[in-house]
Amino acid sequence: MAAFPLVRARLRFADSTRLLFTMPIMIPGVLLGIGLLLTFRRVLGTELSLVTVIAGHLVFTTPFVLLIVSARLQGFDRRLEWAAADLGAGPSQTLRYIVLPLISPAIVAGALLSVTLSIDEFVITFFTVGPQQTLPLYIYTSIKLGVTPEVNAVATVILVVTLAVFVAGSLLLRGGRRFRRHELE
Repeated sequence: MAAFPLVRARLRFADSTRLLFTMPIMIPGVLLGIGLLLTFRRVLGTELSLVTVIAGHLVFTTPFVLLIVSARLQGFDRRLEWAAADLGAGPSQTLRYIVLPLISPAIVAGALLSVTLSIDEFVITFFTVGPQQTLPLYIYTSIKLGVTPEVNAVATVILVVTLAVFVAGSLLLRGGRRFRRHELE
């Protein structure tokens, strides 16, 4: 949702705002993790938990989704929205039937990228987790003692799930293209 005003609104300081939103990409993970730790503990006074891990990962991954969706919105033909309005569609119908189907590949790509980055991000998890155990921490502590069968099993499960999601996404995209082609005919 943040991509819409960044692309479409005539913000006074649009470049500065875009830079502010994408700043977490440019900050090293260690600094981002320490900053989040200090923010959660000292500024907000919250206990570290899985909620703080999720918040930290959202801070880290949201700029990637924002950039992908913004790029799609910049290449979006606004005349399609105007045509829908001319044909009597309201703003919610235009959003549902025109805008979202055309930018959905960017949303899905951003979501998949953010999940991938989140699984891979160890440093932010380490600084924001507290006493709970997460998958990256489990793998890290297990590997310190040597590669165990459990780590191999977890890696295999992650690989199989990743491949299954990739295949399902490919089939959905292919099916969506066929469906749109039949609608146009």
